[in-house]
Amino acid sequence: MKSRKCGLLIFCAGLLLAGKCWACSHEQITPTCSSSYENHNQTDNGPLKVGAVAGIAKDGSGVAVSGACLLLFTEVNHSLMQTGVSAADGTFSFQEVPPGRYRLVIKYNGFCAANIPLKVINKAGQKAKIAVHLRPSGSDTCSDGELTS
Repeated sequence: MKSRKCGLLIFCAGLLLAGKCWACSHEQITPTCSSSYENHNQTDNGPLKVGAVAGIAKDGSGVAVSGACLLLFTEVNHSLMQTGVSAADGTFSFQEVPPGRYRLVIKYNGFCAANIPLKVINKAGQKAKIAVHLRPSGSDTCSDGELTS
């Protein structure tokens, strides 16, 4: 009788642990971002002119990067203005960014941080989006961005 109770107890404990592990593997995890300013650009092209700060983060093979840390800094003294995280499809957007010059820094583990100079302008019909190309850390070229329509 003792072995039967012990076996039943072990079986129930196994079910509890299996259920707990299944639930843990399906939790939504929010990444922790370092809010430090980074610039690994070898060359600094002129700013991308945008009407809104929005776009998509992808890796070198064009796969969307979900959970990338997004940091929007002022150009002049690199004051942090807004933070965000890319969505499951890699898209991102910042709300109510006033006209001016900024730096969009995108970080993701295993990739070189992108630092993209931006000039936000108030221009009707400006629909271009920012395409961020994340490259692995240690690459000859670092991550960058460009405008897409």
